[in-house]
Amino acid sequence: MDLFNKQLFFIRVNKAAGTSMHFYLHNNKVPHFSHEIMKRNKEFIYESIKEPAYTFATMVRNPWARALSSFTFINKWHYTKFTFEDFLTLPFDEFKQLEKPPYFVYEHAKPQIEYITDQYGKIDYLSHIGKVEKINETCKWICETFNIQEKVSIEHRNSQRKKVIDYKPMYTEKTKKLVAQKFEIDIDTFKYTF
Repeated sequence: MDLFNKQLFFIRVNKAAGTSMHFYLHNNKVPHFSHEIMKRNKEFIYESIKEPAYTFATMVRNPWARALSSFTFINKWHYTKFTFEDFLTLPFDEFKQLEKPPYFVYEHAKPQIEYITDQYGKIDYLSHIGKVEKINETCKWICETFNIQEKVSIEHRNSQRKKVIDYKPMYTEKTKKLVAQKFEIDIDTFKYTF
């Protein structure tokens, strides 16, 4: 494939550096298309996989860090005042009933794998699955894949806090286990530990 016709198809997972990556790609003039499941359905991904000009990539995040970030986001912007434990135990169907666009509570409560699987439940069409915890490795992969010189380094954007905090002290044994149960597929697929 001609390098100049290659385009990154970046699948954004909520609370997994999507905004930071958006600005990084834009600021470094990486030819890309960013897909947000909240705004488009997955059928669009299924059709795009057939397009040879796309190179597919995504970012995932430690499920314990992401769950806490999602909970904070939902309580801040959705004005829903339930506990972290409630957030972790509320069935997905009940989350769908809380929908109040543009906040899409359900999208923040589902496993990351649901954002990125193809119509057959596979992820092997992805050329790169980056981890938020190693975001610089993804930036390096992008520069190498698209043969670009990095002009602007990645910046932490759209955080709920002024500084990044360690999620571990925020957990009890019970909430730690609830995340392990609710997001088991992410933990196993992306090889995360608490």
